[in-house]
Amino acid sequence: MLRHPSHQARSTAWSNNQAERDIRMVKLQQKISGCWRTLDGAQAFLTVRSYISTARKHGVNPLAALRRLFEGDPWLPPETAAPRPP
Repeated sequence: MLRHPSHQARSTAWSNNQAERDIRMVKLQQKISGCWRTLDGAQAFLTVRSYISTARKHGVNPLAALRRLFEGDPWLPPETAAPRPP
């Protein structure tokens, strides 16, 4: 039986393509600036984006994670993945 999406749990994502959503901001940045000027600049941008994305996926406020990082107490994801609530 098919159900309307409004019957799904609120925590269910509308799309299961997480990888595509993760690169969306990267492609937008590239579109705005036209290109990456240096490999080091691209790697720095991608490192920050990856850190923020991982923090979000673990329910951590990205600004709080960055603040901790700059204060010398970086947030790190748990060593083992926590089970997702049903």
